[in-house]
Amino acid sequence: MAENPSRFLTFRAAGRLQALPADSVREVMKLPATTRVPHAPAGMIGLGNVRGTAVPILSVSVLQGGTASGDRIMVLDRADPIALLVDEVREVVDRKGRTKALDIEALVGLALRQAPARTAATRARMIATKEQASEAATLDLISFVAGGQEFALPLDQVSEVVAVPAEISRLPDVDRAVLGTVEHRGELLPILVLAPLLGLSEDVGGRPTRIVVATMRGHRIGLAVTSMRSVLAVDEADVDPVPTVIARRASEARIQAIARLEGGRRLISILAADQLFTEALMTHMPERRDERPEDVAEMATEATEPFLIVRLGTQNFGLPAMAVDEIVRVPDVLTRLPKAPGFVEGVMNLRGHAIPVIDQRRRFGETEQADTRRRAVVVRLRSLKAAFIVDEVTEIRRLEASSVSPAPSISDETRLFDRTAMMPDGSIALLIEPAELLDGTERDLLTALQTDTATS
Repeated sequence: MAENPSRFLTFRAAGRLQALPADSVREVMKLPATTRVPHAPAGMIGLGNVRGTAVPILSVSVLQGGTASGDRIMVLDRADPIALLVDEVREVVDRKGRTKALDIEALVGLALRQAPARTAATRARMIATKEQASEAATLDLISFVAGGQEFALPLDQVSEVVAVPAEISRLPDVDRAVLGTVEHRGELLPILVLAPLLGLSEDVGGRPTRIVVATMRGHRIGLAVTSMRSVLAVDEADVDPVPTVIARRASEARIQAIARLEGGRRLISILAADQLFTEALMTHMPERRDERPEDVAEMATEATEPFLIVRLGTQNFGLPAMAVDEIVRVPDVLTRLPKAPGFVEGVMNLRGHAIPVIDQRRRFGETEQADTRRRAVVVRLRSLKAAFIVDEVTEIRRLEASSVSPAPSISDETRLFDRTAMMPDGSIALLIEPAELLDGTERDLLTALQTDTATS
């Protein structure tokens, strides 16, 4: 930007005409849909999708003592893009005349208290957590419920988990395990109901609510299941092959191993994906599309870790799926403890373990809603487990590397969101760093709470 600009862009904000050096503005556009960032500075109304980049949007009126208004943004030409929300953009003039020129750096400095780099202790804690998980578990699974029983598939065979669509094209004269087909990401996706596929009753456990999209025999198939259960990192020592005498039966042949969790009290049948198909079912599959080696390599490069996408209010957030231990319905009644910290709603009994429950909506400043779809997402935070209440668990999605970016540096309080993701509909999801869900003091309080509960 020139030191002594001669051309200025005039605009109206906070009830008066103001100006910026014209060459400091990259573009002017209509205000896009915004994603509110919890704990962001008051002058920031949210993040907006500006040509595929998550850009912080600051309200000039709010920063000058007024209220947010206007539907136009000026995207500043900076290394770290920022947009200013104004009431009206007027014209480019040769001189600013009597119009007050806005001090951009002072305004941005007022709005964004730049977050310091992560401390060495925080980085060490994150690295240690990932190393512990890597050493302790060698088999990554995603588990779900069908026919009243818990099953799992290797995580690398699952591309995503989505809600059962409202409309499914039914097929005539097919096996009862074939539900139909749906259009999914530009392809025709066959949907199979897992319970009858395994010879189980469809009447046990309720109707399917989720579709597990998996790759089997080179096809992308949707498995309709009652509910998604959890993402698991299981030590291979806790995985046993199916006994030969049982594996001889057709339905059990579709199970390749049994995972023993919680001291053997929880058994999960690991499915053999390639054995789920019969020849009759194969006739209903669409023609396999030949894949070139370079296409496979490109897909592998683009793929990144899977995320659990949850909704809080009207906004989407993402959690690394491997940090999620389980997803359960919020109990109607939580046990209140007199010594519990104020941010703990109560504790719930999860198979004999007292798990502290935290209402993440309240922590993020979202309006409380009466929603029967509320779920508790149980997250592992090193040796601690805590359940965070969300309004809805929408899906598990593998995000392409090109859609994930570092989050704009906003303030020290917002480093919980270390990345952002551009979703297919153009909205922005804030990706949560699990290690930052609780600070050190909160973790210590919850650890002491669980210890007291276990010994009482």
